[in-house]
Amino acid sequence: MRTRPSHFLLPTLLCAALAAAEPLSLDRCVDMAADNSWTMREAAVSLRQAKSDLDVARAARGLSVSANAGHNVSQRPFVRKDVGQNSSVGLSASLPLYSGGSVSANVERSEAKLLQQEATVAELRREVALTVVSHYLSHFEWLDEIDWRTRSVEACESSLDRTRALFEAGQALESDTLLAAGSCATDRASLESARDGADYELRMLRQLVGLDADAPLELVPVDTAVFESISLPEDLERLIAEALEGSPRARADSLSLAAAQASLKAASARVKVNLSASASTGIDWTPDDYGDELRNQYVHSVSLSVSVPLLDRGAISGAVATARLGKEQALISLERDRRQFRDEIEALWRSLRLNLARMPSADLSLRAAEQSYAHAQSKLEAGKLSTFELLQEKSSLEQARLARQRVRWSVLSDSMSLRIHLGQREALK
Repeated sequence: MRTRPSHFLLPTLLCAALAAAEPLSLDRCVDMAADNSWTMREAAVSLRQAKSDLDVARAARGLSVSANAGHNVSQRPFVRKDVGQNSSVGLSASLPLYSGGSVSANVERSEAKLLQQEATVAELRREVALTVVSHYLSHFEWLDEIDWRTRSVEACESSLDRTRALFEAGQALESDTLLAAGSCATDRASLESARDGADYELRMLRQLVGLDADAPLELVPVDTAVFESISLPEDLERLIAEALEGSPRARADSLSLAAAQASLKAASARVKVNLSASASTGIDWTPDDYGDELRNQYVHSVSLSVSVPLLDRGAISGAVATARLGKEQALISLERDRRQFRDEIEALWRSLRLNLARMPSADLSLRAAEQSYAHAQSKLEAGKLSTFELLQEKSSLEQARLARQRVRWSVLSDSMSLRIHLGQREALK
């Protein structure tokens, strides 16, 4: 059975279709992935619910007015056989005067929960950004590898043709031809593996941004010039402090603790005296007479009520204990998440420091491997080197290329991840 997309999804699908017609930047991919994320959409609903809860909590501390109307039919079968009827209309109003702080505490808790949910939405967006950055950069890293592996395959096939020609001329052994052919097969397999890797990252990005699996997707290329401008923040502790200060996760945990404290305050307030005022006005009448009776039956009243809990079978103490445990749990979560977040920042910083230190070595190792391989080719043509030894030099060259590629893209990934943790939106530009 064919189904139609819901009205909620139509704008997202339309935007995704239009966006697919032009190359998508990293920033645009993050926006589309955030709009398409089920978790983000659930968080948006929870945010609206938190706003409604706050409205309800605020309404509890204000004046409430209600209108009432009724009609009563009664009979006393053992005294009188007739049926009595009575109608009434009226207005009533009530206002809480003193609740021991429970009403204010409930408002405080709802405000904290609303701000906590806003921080949670921001944290989820940060997680979406990190995921998109990972797949986006990985795709272009694979394209980088495809580029040099394609050249490697072309060079290998050219070398294989020369080796076969030498073998037919009796100037090379059959084993040399087999070794060259095996090397070309390995290179072609590595190239296909790199293509599969690039396709996989592209499929993941399609899924994240909300495109169909077969929809065309073109990405704005990463500016590789940024590799040379990336630097390491010198002060790790200052970096961690800045990241914690702007962290949505840390803010959400602090607000969760504030909400737990307000819940404890509200639960504790239930053991105190509650004071409220109410007023009402109304008229009662019977269907037989609407003259003087309406005037005589008009009533208005004002009342002041006080309630003190005397026996509740442990309900209040249990609510207080539950709220206190909730506060303890919120404090534990706050301390745990702060520690984990600090460890994440430190791990990224140390990884960036290590990869930046490796970059000069990786560049020099690649240059040395390229020169060594070129020299080995010259020696092979002069008959001073075997095919097996040349392939060893070629393997060293490919390892140097791969090591340099991984170091450079790891530097960019670590740098972007740190900037996202710091809340720097320009990290995606």
